Amino acid sequence: MPDPNLVIDEKKKTVTITLPLIHRESKSGKSYVIASTDGNIPFDGVMHKGKTVTCGVNCYIKKTK
Repeated sequence: MPDPNLVIDEKKKTVTITLPLIHRESKSGKSYVIASTDGNIPFDGVMHKGKTVTCGVNCYIKKTK
């Protein structure tokens, strides 16, 4: 599985996060996780104002009844 990727474009004032697409049930069982960093992770080499950027993202869909 490819590692998450984060790019800051100061000129465009954007942050782009690329995560692998997955499909697994959430721990609570209420939804399906489709992308996640699995917690907050520091992105080594990605700096903003001289400090390493840390990011945590979860993308999910709710289960239908």
